[in-house]
Amino acid sequence: MERRRSDVSVVFVSQIHIKNGPLIEYLVAKGISVDVTQDPVAARAIIDARQATGRGLDAIIIDLSATDEDGCAFISAAHRRGEDRPVVIALGDGSLGLAVQAMRSGAVDFLVKPVKPMRLLQAIDGALAGRAQPSPRRAAKSERAGRQLSIGDATMIGRSAPMQSLYAKLARVAPSQATTFITGETGTGKELCAQAIHHGSGRPGPFMALNCGAIPENLLESELFGHVKGAFTGAMADRVGAALAAHGGTLFLDEVCEMPLLLQVKLLRFLQTGAVQRLGTNGPEKVDVRVVCATNRDPQAEVRAGRFREDLYYRLAVVPIHMPALRERGDDIIELANFFLAHFMTQEGKTGCHLAASDQEKMLAYPWPGNIRELRNVIQRAVIMADQPQLKLDLPIDSHSATGNTIFYSSDERDSWQLVASETDNLERFESLRLKDVGRLVIEEAMKRSGGNVPAAAKLLNVSPSTLYRQRSRRQSIFDRKML
Repeated sequence: MERRRSDVSVVFVSQIHIKNGPLIEYLVAKGISVDVTQDPVAARAIIDARQATGRGLDAIIIDLSATDEDGCAFISAAHRRGEDRPVVIALGDGSLGLAVQAMRSGAVDFLVKPVKPMRLLQAIDGALAGRAQPSPRRAAKSERAGRQLSIGDATMIGRSAPMQSLYAKLARVAPSQATTFITGETGTGKELCAQAIHHGSGRPGPFMALNCGAIPENLLESELFGHVKGAFTGAMADRVGAALAAHGGTLFLDEVCEMPLLLQVKLLRFLQTGAVQRLGTNGPEKVDVRVVCATNRDPQAEVRAGRFREDLYYRLAVVPIHMPALRERGDDIIELANFFLAHFMTQEGKTGCHLAASDQEKMLAYPWPGNIRELRNVIQRAVIMADQPQLKLDLPIDSHSATGNTIFYSSDERDSWQLVASETDNLERFESLRLKDVGRLVIEEAMKRSGGNVPAAAKLLNVSPSTLYRQRSRRQSIFDRKML
């Protein structure tokens, strides 16, 4: 059962009370009891005093300066005493190394300042939900606290070995100026990783994201490098491209392997010279940006196939980072589910919802082909449809393998589609289907496996993304089934 907020009490540790005043006032307005102190030593006195009087404390919020390690020592000491009280850290940009240290000490969440009041409330709800709903696989004697890395309104959550390795790598990579190539399946959080790199870099400029697979080839160069009025038919005004708009900050090129070869040459020159030439101009313009790119393909396979330039790959992959698939992260699945549960209960105005132990075991066994995006959608749907405290999860019935040939069906699809593909299938299974129906099945399955990502689905089918975009306009019903 979820704790009512009127029963929740926290201690807010901050050296600067004035700046954090609105956050404290917001928590109080939400019915949370807040004690404010200036340092972790005083916080310990408050905790001991509460315990002596029988009044418990639910969470601790610590506002750290960029060089303050006392908060980490405080968390470590509490961890050694066996306390499971969640601690949330707030820290400024450019301090990712200290954030990782805090998480290793046992902090459950890390927020980048300035912290939005609603985001802080969600962090508290998520921490308490995770504390109340442990994974059935996690031993009660486990002392490790959950670890999260929050960037703006989004959060990277996970205590698994792959995520701890990722956090440590981000702490080393973020402060550098090296170009970074992020790989991983669709839905694993590649853009969030890029945002973490940007926030950890301390660069004052903006974070600009450009999806190379979602923009038509004839417009991609203009979107990336910009143009002047009259540069081509339809250029009715000057346009600053993403590269110039990201001056002083980070340019994130998502699905970079979808970029046409001709534009790859221009991107390589931009990386070598640090200058942009907008369409319709005669001279280059210097720009200061850090480039981070991502793909859900195997970039080296794309190089071997001749679809991606080898020299560009090595120029981009100075520091390669791989995002682990959700099925490789063990109990992180339950921590993420509880985080999303707290978030969507707040969003939908519901209380008391929880995951059954049997459903948690199913979640741990399911391969999650759509990764975190799929998990988020499952929890959101369950919260919206909930009419009782125990959620009903809509997980596919045939959850055998994320990489095998089994087609996954949810319960409402079982009556409509009886075809289940496997390596032993033969043409007899297709006798009652027309050719266009078989094509529709194949596209539907590819879209499900790719989590609704058209370029990823095109890769599975070995066709151009434009082919699927054309199919979308011809057969809108294929995409209407919540695949995009």
